[in-house]
Amino acid sequence: MLKKYSIGEVARSLQVTPRAIRYYDAKKIVKPDFIGKNGYRYYSDEQIQKLKLVIYLRQLNFSTSQIRELLNDQSSPQSLQVLLQKQIMENEETISSLKQ
Repeated sequence: MLKKYSIGEVARSLQVTPRAIRYYDAKKIVKPDFIGKNGYRYYSDEQIQKLKLVIYLRQLNFSTSQIRELLNDQSSPQSLQVLLQKQIMENEETISSLKQ
């Protein structure tokens, strides 16, 4: 049987709050692998990897809707490349306007 991790364990390992993980669940970005009868959320290694990607993309200023779209897209390597290029351009524009 695969190990399931509680939301608290996942939050500590990723250095985020349980509230952030619940937010990604509510936004249908990363759903828990299992919800116990007590309502507790449990995550597998696969969901933890998705959460790591989500956190990284948020650090790059991707919106939650962009991230959800990316994770649901079947051609995600190509989509990720296009989104990264677009985000780089937007970040460069922001930097340029802040320098002025």
